Amino acid sequence: MRSLLSLLWTVSRRELIARPVRVALVVGSVATGVALLTAMRVATDSIVAGYMADLARMAGKAQLQITIGTGEAGFSEDVLETVRRVPEVRQAAGMVRGAVAFADAPEQTLELFGIDVMQKDVLDLYGVETLARTADDFAILNDPRAVFLPEPVARERGLSLESRVVLSGVDGTHEYTVRGIFAPKGLPEAFGGQVVAMYLPAAQPVAGRRGDLTASQIDQIDVRVADGVTLDAAKAALERALPPELVVAEPAQRRLLGAQVVDGLRATLVGMSTLALLASIFIVYASATTLVRQRTPNMATLMTLGAKAGDLVRTMIAEAAILGAAGSFVGVGIGLLLANFVAGDVAAGMSLNYAIAFDSPILSIDPLILLIVHPLGGTLTAAASAFLPARALARLDPLVLQRGTEKTVSSARLPLQPILLIGVSSTALGAAAIGHGVATVSALWCTLGGVATVLGSVLALAPLLPWLWSSLYAPLTRMGGITGQLAAENLRRSSDRSLVTACAVALSIAVAIGASSLVVSFRSSVASWYGFAGDALVSARASGGGWLPAPVSGDIEASLAALPSVSGVEVLRVAQGQLFRGQRIAVAALSPGMLLSAVRQSAQQPEDVAGAVAAINAGTAAAVSENFVRHFGVDAGDAIEVATPGGALALPVVAVVSDYTSDKGSVIVARRLYRDRWNDSLVNYYSVELAPGATMSDLRSDVGRSAGATHALSILATREMVARVDGLIGQAFADIDTIKLLVVFLAVAGIGDLMASYVLDRRRELALLRLAGALDSTIMRTMATEAVCIGVAAALLGTAIGAVSAWVWVSFNYPILVGYVLVPRFAWDSAAICLALSVAAAAVAGVGAARVALLQPALEGVRYE
Repeated sequence: MRSLLSLLWTVSRRELIARPVRVALVVGSVATGVALLTAMRVATDSIVAGYMADLARMAGKAQLQITIGTGEAGFSEDVLETVRRVPEVRQAAGMVRGAVAFADAPEQTLELFGIDVMQKDVLDLYGVETLARTADDFAILNDPRAVFLPEPVARERGLSLESRVVLSGVDGTHEYTVRGIFAPKGLPEAFGGQVVAMYLPAAQPVAGRRGDLTASQIDQIDVRVADGVTLDAAKAALERALPPELVVAEPAQRRLLGAQVVDGLRATLVGMSTLALLASIFIVYASATTLVRQRTPNMATLMTLGAKAGDLVRTMIAEAAILGAAGSFVGVGIGLLLANFVAGDVAAGMSLNYAIAFDSPILSIDPLILLIVHPLGGTLTAAASAFLPARALARLDPLVLQRGTEKTVSSARLPLQPILLIGVSSTALGAAAIGHGVATVSALWCTLGGVATVLGSVLALAPLLPWLWSSLYAPLTRMGGITGQLAAENLRRSSDRSLVTACAVALSIAVAIGASSLVVSFRSSVASWYGFAGDALVSARASGGGWLPAPVSGDIEASLAALPSVSGVEVLRVAQGQLFRGQRIAVAALSPGMLLSAVRQSAQQPEDVAGAVAAINAGTAAAVSENFVRHFGVDAGDAIEVATPGGALALPVVAVVSDYTSDKGSVIVARRLYRDRWNDSLVNYYSVELAPGATMSDLRSDVGRSAGATHALSILATREMVARVDGLIGQAFADIDTIKLLVVFLAVAGIGDLMASYVLDRRRELALLRLAGALDSTIMRTMATEAVCIGVAAALLGTAIGAVSAWVWVSFNYPILVGYVLVPRFAWDSAAICLALSVAAAAVAGVGAARVALLQPALEGVRYE
């Protein structure tokens, strides 16, 4: 240990200081991978932490919560009185939730909470502190349009007590009176303070939770247990008193379920970022190889003076580990800065995938991960990458080492057969891990399998590159003359060194293409979804989380159908947050025409389409989505049981359709059945078919005259909605551009380092060529041609691996990790961009290295030995 430290201080320190560019390359390569990994990890963790904090604020001091599913669907308010009669319950408070928007700024959506704002113990339960309120209680109780606003929202809009404000909810657009202002803490702090509270009975119709006098609904009941009663005892008593479709759980359990919902997308982002870190292995390996060559004479001198070969090997590995550690900590810092920028995109991606409104909160940092795990990973990556180049020192004789670095080149050839074996084995193990992950629905195994498969494919195909470069000798000679011949000869001589650099670039290109193909597949699949039918979509202006708009009243269907510009209306209602076997799914309620379209467009059409649609419309059967089949093993012909507010509903499955309304799957039923069993007549949007000769302008005018006066509606051409969703998908996956920048960095850094090392290795050769009459332009073209060939080879290899990556992630990993079953599409445009970036970066690196070589006088190069 002492000798190692001595060598590091006396030898390594001076050598590394003398080579700042190469040190920066190693540090930068590791930093890039760690930065991407850190940014994705911190961004996803922060968003999940913010979501968990919002759930905690909504729960307040509640010890138990009662919901149907995950609390996104309503149930009868009569349950509240049943709960209050349970002896183990000290307090029970009902809540409804919805969304409203300012009529003059419909893009500003407020989360609506309906609670008993008149009861002090209820306000205490949710941590609500009233700063000001109307003194007359009866004025609040008798006003169906009374609202309470957080102080920041009231201040922002210049509102005070008794001010009037126009808001749009499920029951239309109305003028409301500000009856109270509360502090921005507790429940009001949820959703970034963009909330509004109303008296529970007044909020129910605004949130669409009132059918009639006998069927008013609430979304959840928050419970505090009686003194001396354990949570388990209170939970058991409530479960005995309540129907089985209701869920009694601690708030922590709901938060745990919410965290599990997004695990898959986090695993996807972290998995792809890990591949970016692995790309740095090849850069560090190549750089370590060059360092060994450059320092061979010094190492030989040390060995003749008594230094042991093992100590020198350990010194080289320790150097790489130190540089890797430095790069890791730099990467963590860059990743934290990057996380601020990508958090918004990641939040958009989570909202899009899970139909939950996620914010981009203050960063949540886990010191253990950022200060230990990530730096340790980067350090080990660098140390492992330097092992083989350093180990070559132990196999060489000091007398041979002293004769010059050129003699050592052939003594440290890359073992292509072991690399091929490792690559094939890694690919096979990765495929087995993916198979196990799919069978057990494991995000961890799918992620590990995906990483191993892509990395293994690079190693398995890499030995083809030397053969490719050898085959270029004849065509390059014919096309490029002496320039091509020299470039081909250099490629053949230095194929090992070039191979490592090409693998680094290829792996980064494979990651970029695989990720881009995922986006293309997502866009293509969603664009052809059955819900995007008709000529126009009419919906609420407020968003319900993700791409689905907030629900609007179902009462306007008849008025829409009667408009002169309309020839037909279909209806879609999506109820998120239903539970099936403990997982969050959606129930989609379709009108007959849309249901027929869904079954006809499915990849697994039933033999009797008309019969299946008729059974679903009659309320005696259901369809399920493809990802529902993947997750739960349920297929056409099986029976399922779905919890509804009216009790368990058993239905046979008669069709499997392509659907993208829920990540874990959807149950598709007739709208009439949904309305009866869920007591819900709301609509997410109306799909409108224009009458012959009618235009979108006609439709907007007609809707404005009929329903526009009472409801704040959005009327979009279907293609505009598809474009909007496409934009959300683009925002959700905007971080892929960061990966493409990685391609540029690795191509420039890797090939630039490669060509710089060639300049050092061929210093005498280049000088002799110049003295023999070779023009500077010839040397520049030679090195540029060589670099471009390496760039093209890396791009071709990366494209091939990218196709493997796309197939693995789209067809196997994404359905398990995130949930949706997508139609695979290859990102040809991204492949072309990566090819162009790789070739351009290679050409720049080759020309730059040649210019550096030409700055040295030819006679000085001849004297180099």
